[in-house]
Amino acid sequence: MIRKAQVKFVITFMSILLFVFIALYACIYSIMRVQNTVYIDKEITNIYTVYQDYGTNSLLKNEKLILIDGETRIYDNNFFNSTKVDYIYKYAKENKVNFGNNDTIYYKFFQTERGSLVFIAADKTENILEIKRGAINLIWPMLLMYLISFVLVWVLSFRTLDPIKDTFIKQRRFIADASHELKTPTTIISANAEVLKEIHDSQWVENIKSQTERLNVLIADMLDLAKMDEGKFKLSKEHFNLSEIVMDIALSFDAVAYEKKKELIIDVAPSITANGDSTCIKKIITILLDNAIKHSSDNGQIKVTLTSNGENKATLSVFNTGSCIPNDQANKVFERFYRGENSRNREYGGSGLGLSIAQGLAKANKWKLTAVSKLYESMEFILII
Repeated sequence: MIRKAQVKFVITFMSILLFVFIALYACIYSIMRVQNTVYIDKEITNIYTVYQDYGTNSLLKNEKLILIDGETRIYDNNFFNSTKVDYIYKYAKENKVNFGNNDTIYYKFFQTERGSLVFIAADKTENILEIKRGAINLIWPMLLMYLISFVLVWVLSFRTLDPIKDTFIKQRRFIADASHELKTPTTIISANAEVLKEIHDSQWVENIKSQTERLNVLIADMLDLAKMDEGKFKLSKEHFNLSEIVMDIALSFDAVAYEKKKELIIDVAPSITANGDSTCIKKIITILLDNAIKHSSDNGQIKVTLTSNGENKATLSVFNTGSCIPNDQANKVFERFYRGENSRNREYGGSGLGLSIAQGLAKANKWKLTAVSKLYESMEFILII
């Protein structure tokens, strides 16, 4: 669990850092493009000033240049031909932009004092290539910084989470040790209660036995959770008939539901099989059905459904009417000792660990267990195998 938290922390931090680096890179690249555009605008304006002052002869030395002033056309034959010049001029006039670019050709219109329109375009391929080279050269130091940041964050995550990890390990060890230590006194109390019952049976003795049994269930649940936390929960891989298991367990709850005046509906598709630990699936179904019967509404309905989608996936649904869990907190029922607002009393018994154990068993087998709640209406648990 700590390792997952560490990986999640590193991934989250590095994702944010990556976003910052990409945004910074995009910002720097945009600034370079803007600065280049401003520079070219000034350069083309200077060309026009030279043309105004000294005429066309002064422009012959300027390569990759187009100048159109009425019928006068000046361009470097080494880089342009008449067709391309016409295309660029037409494109610029159609776009009606005083200063713009067509690929790497930047252009600008000037209105002379005599009323004529002067068009100047310059091929700035080299400028664009220089910007791209600068952008590529910027990637390497940023990538190096990102890798260094990753190493630092990974190392720091160990230092930051080590105290939490030690505390968590001690907490798990305490729960496991306490559960083992509690087994002996509860066994002795239970045995003494049996002796007292033979000597003098009374409600007090029954209360002792009842609470001792409840404590034994809690201890067993705590031990199961401790084993799952430590990764010591042994799983067997087997192929089993899921339909038969669901049907057998559901039928065993039929009498309990009838006694509590609740309707149990069983809808199980035949011959559905699955792979995994059959003991785990039995435990999960038992927990879900026990929870559904305890927390369903008075004279309510419980429905067990098993279906298959034909793609090696089976879906088990345990539905009951009535729910005290808010819609957006449905999956919180898998947290340890979580109880809905209307079920904080101990009317139904239970340790508050059953659903946590069911979720742990499902994850151990790589199954998916989720909950869907409609406040005051219904609760449904869905297990995908």
